[in-house]
Amino acid sequence: MAIYCVAVIPAYNEEGNIARVVSDWSRELGRVFGESYRIIVINDGSRDGTGAMLDNLGQENPRLLVHHQVNQGHGITVMNGYKLAVAMDTDSVFQTDSDDQFDAADFSKLWSRRTESRFILGFRAIRHDSPYRIILSKLAAFLVFLLFGICVKDSNVPYRLMDRRFLQDVLPLVPAKAFAPNICLSIIAAYKKQPLLHIPVNHRKRTMGQSIVSIALIKGCIRSFVDLLRLRCTI
Repeated sequence: MAIYCVAVIPAYNEEGNIARVVSDWSRELGRVFGESYRIIVINDGSRDGTGAMLDNLGQENPRLLVHHQVNQGHGITVMNGYKLAVAMDTDSVFQTDSDDQFDAADFSKLWSRRTESRFILGFRAIRHDSPYRIILSKLAAFLVFLLFGICVKDSNVPYRLMDRRFLQDVLPLVPAKAFAPNICLSIIAAYKKQPLLHIPVNHRKRTMGQSIVSIALIKGCIRSFVDLLRLRCTI
């Protein structure tokens, strides 16, 4: 059976959200594709019950593929998910997160415009995150414009639809172990003359789990700046 779309979802300590997220996305992708979809959830060494819950969900849903790994961080986890997805016989790859802040029903907004670009971004029209994360996002957008002359409304948004062959071709251009590979991919897609479209999608407040601004995140932002400099020298 042909697979029309593979959804990539990284997960870390999301036992309060993961069952609902998998259910919502299974229902939406099933509505659009019937049985011709797969969901890959990469459990990034969760310390709570996320891994066990995913194993149980995978037994119930044959279209859910669960991949467990030792903790490597969000960026590497996303890249690992992409590598698994592009190795499959599918037309498209979609990526979102497991924090239940995005609405699966918005997927059709991107899918309906798939013939217009091989790389389509959603953007959080109203963003329900901490002020610190919003500031960091705006700083990232400024750096992308400063270094590359590209205006991307939400360069790191975890709501993106990509042609599988295009993604497979550009993945090697992302710096190794990039902290925020999605920012790099947005830049590369723009350089490859793909219209990013910037389709508004809903963004909810996090109701379970935690989104923490820590020293590690600040260090990650510095790493991301270095990644952008490396990318600037290669494209």
